[in-house]
Amino acid sequence: MRLMNKGLKQIVIGLVVAGAALALAACSSDSGAPVVPETTSVSPVATATTVPTLSSSTPTLIIPEATTLPIAEPTVTPSLATVFSDFGFTLKLDRGADVQTTGWTESAASLTQGLASFAYGGVNTSLVWGPSENRVPLEFLASTYNVLRAAQPNITFESISDGNITVSEQSGSFGGFKAVDASSTTVGGGLIGTWNCGNGTAFRMTVTSVDATVAQLRFDRLLKNFSCPK
Repeated sequence: MRLMNKGLKQIVIGLVVAGAALALAACSSDSGAPVVPETTSVSPVATATTVPTLSSSTPTLIIPEATTLPIAEPTVTPSLATVFSDFGFTLKLDRGADVQTTGWTESAASLTQGLASFAYGGVNTSLVWGPSENRVPLEFLASTYNVLRAAQPNITFESISDGNITVSEQSGSFGGFKAVDASSTTVGGGLIGTWNCGNGTAFRMTVTSVDATVAQLRFDRLLKNFSCPK
């Protein structure tokens, strides 16, 4: 009885072992390969990028200093404030000119003859008028030189220029000269202009100065502002 039990026990143990073996074989056939743990893919973590921030302060505008440009001073032309027209003709003069008159062939100036003189702006000016006696301006110019030489015998008057001029729409002549003393030193100079107006009156204007440029400027200005009798 005891032998039977022992053999039965061995049979049962063998069956259990065989069953376990079968179970392990079944598990191995289902998988076919060893089970490898699944790898989890981890996405790379983006590195934070530092973005420069705009300054919240208000930008400072640098405005260049304004450059002050020099302003040219306007050239002031003296106003013609004096009009000399006592003897038919008209002569516009700068302010401050004091005109003195006297007779040329008579004791006092008149519509037909006279002498007007004034000093202004560094020049001495004389204006003579009288009957033309059919003389052309060039003849009147030559006689004027003779008058100057007779009035100042110790001074030599040398002609340095001559030509034609137009005064109040009338043709005329002019001559430039320099004055030299006995030591051959130039002591001055001037210009003479002669013309005839339509009413038969001849005019001679003489401008003298120690400065030739000033004499020329005054001479041109005076002739420009002369008008014959109407």
